[in-house]
Amino acid sequence: MRRIRQWLKQHNEAGFLLYWIVYLAAFATLEVVELPQHPLVCSLDEQIPFCVWFAIPYFSWFPALALSLGWYLFYDRVGFQNLCFLMFSGMTVAIVVYIVYPISIDVRVPLAGNGLLERAVMLLQGFDSPRNVCPSIHVSSSLAIAAAVQLDPNARGRWGLRLLIWGWMLLICASTVLIKQHSIIDVFWGAVVTGALTWVTYCCNWRGVLARTPARRWL
Repeated sequence: MRRIRQWLKQHNEAGFLLYWIVYLAAFATLEVVELPQHPLVCSLDEQIPFCVWFAIPYFSWFPALALSLGWYLFYDRVGFQNLCFLMFSGMTVAIVVYIVYPISIDVRVPLAGNGLLERAVMLLQGFDSPRNVCPSIHVSSSLAIAAAVQLDPNARGRWGLRLLIWGWMLLICASTVLIKQHSIIDVFWGAVVTGALTWVTYCCNWRGVLARTPARRWL
């Protein structure tokens, strides 16, 4: 326990991870509280087939979050701060939109539960409602990881790593529509959110703003 406390004192940026408490509480509340929804319809969604194999990259989003945040936390203080600001700002924007203008979709297809992956998708659909979907947090946070690696000075010249991360994150983005969890419009706006926030993260003095708040202890 003493070692943990000592490590936390030396890595005060780990405090950014407290955001997960706020995010998960907000997301869980929105799943329970049914706000009036605005149905989203896009004819392009009907042309996209359901592909159960894309459940694999979809669920790989969870270890992708853990691995990216964990790696930067232990090996790159500045990179960790950048990734947290970019990813968590995107999640915050999404939550605010879900409250102000909640959107629902109706793109899911009937499933029979044939095979492990199809049962996994059915289980996912059981607790993840087709409400509060635009912009897609799956997409925005996946692209945040890709952008963080792309713009990481330590990753310069490591094209193999960059291509691997981009390929993985793009598969996750594609999976959101291929297992019918999102509309293509959700994907578009998720990408727009991360694109805009990438500029803020790497071109604006957000640390100067944060330094005037209680969160300055994490810088």
